[in-house]
Amino acid sequence: MSQESTLEARDLRLIQAIFEEGGVTRAARRLYLSQSAISHQLSGLETRLGVTLFERVRKRMVITPAGQRLAALAAEVLPRLAREQALLRAALTPTPPRPLRLAAQCYTCYQWLPRVLTGLSTAHPEVDLRLDVEATRSAEAALLEDRLDVALCCYPVSTPGLVSTPLFRDELVAVLPAGHPLAARPFVSGPDLTEQAVYFYPLPAEDEERLRRELLPRRPDALRVRTLPLTEAMVELVRSGHGVSLLGRWSLGPYLAQGGLVTRGLGRKGYWRQWSAVHKRHSPLAPALATLVDLLRSAVLSA
Repeated sequence: MSQESTLEARDLRLIQAIFEEGGVTRAARRLYLSQSAISHQLSGLETRLGVTLFERVRKRMVITPAGQRLAALAAEVLPRLAREQALLRAALTPTPPRPLRLAAQCYTCYQWLPRVLTGLSTAHPEVDLRLDVEATRSAEAALLEDRLDVALCCYPVSTPGLVSTPLFRDELVAVLPAGHPLAARPFVSGPDLTEQAVYFYPLPAEDEERLRRELLPRRPDALRVRTLPLTEAMVELVRSGHGVSLLGRWSLGPYLAQGGLVTRGLGRKGYWRQWSAVHKRHSPLAPALATLVDLLRSAVLSA
């Protein structure tokens, strides 16, 4: 085919518009051109191709067999061309990563989070993991209201619409200053803690009440809980003799290595918690959440 007879996309759009609109006037409005421009473009196309594409019959443009072939070609080619152009623009236009907002009931979780961040960004570069400390105490509500994507919870969650994926079991232990009288015992019971200031992370009211009742079923209010959001602050207060703290055993390695602290289990059988990743049942971030769960399990095992 010579250069003069080459078909262009604008030629196919012209044929399609005249065929579907039934005339030059409507085709001109559709293509945002003047009637004279449409007529001139059609005449030039027919001259280049050497065929008649439309015949004027009683003020209507009637398509010829040659025109029908090109109209069919336009119906096939133009939508595909539009799709390919859209894909090309999308490929050339950087898409900002979608935030994956995470909160954890235990602030110590964040000490190994850099490893999780690295793994998630490698596996899912389209996702940007962000920590939302403000949502920690109202994680379930934040999830339901789409202010949060995933929460790491250490207490059962049965809220309709939310899914809990088990991560790991964690023993909550009493952290004592070296030389503390309770350190001489094999374990610490709830009543042993009533004479102490007990430091713990901020919890939703119902979770704090559950902890009190499990440690002191008969006198839950006798436990003098002092909440602090920072693990380091709790550890230093305990180390200096200003009370005891309740922390997960798995998170204490770096602090115990510095000396001045001992741990004791809570009760004869210990106090164990099941950690879970909680998210909405139908999350658009499901693939990234599955990877996040695997990374969290791996991070805890190697902590």
